[in-house]
Amino acid sequence: MRSTNLLTYLFTYLVTLGVLLPANLVSTLTFDFVVNRLFMKVFRTHTVEIVKCCQYYLGFSLPSMMLAKRTDNFEEKFKNNCTFSKHLL
Repeated sequence: MRSTNLLTYLFTYLVTLGVLLPANLVSTLTFDFVVNRLFMKVFRTHTVEIVKCCQYYLGFSLPSMMLAKRTDNFEEKFKNNCTFSKHLL
């Protein structure tokens, strides 16, 4: 298995796990730490700036960002589709 496929699989697993578990600030930061450490091991660096550049150029988002995006999408869909919320607005 290629390393990019492995990274994609692990990242998807972490994001899915993060969505299934109740998320608070500590848990999302823990998932971010795991992803950052994974990138540090893969690219053999200890510099956070290099890790952030690699994540940016590979198109990876941290689990906290993915969770925030999914939460925003859910709230937007709920606001637009819920008949009860339409009566409140």
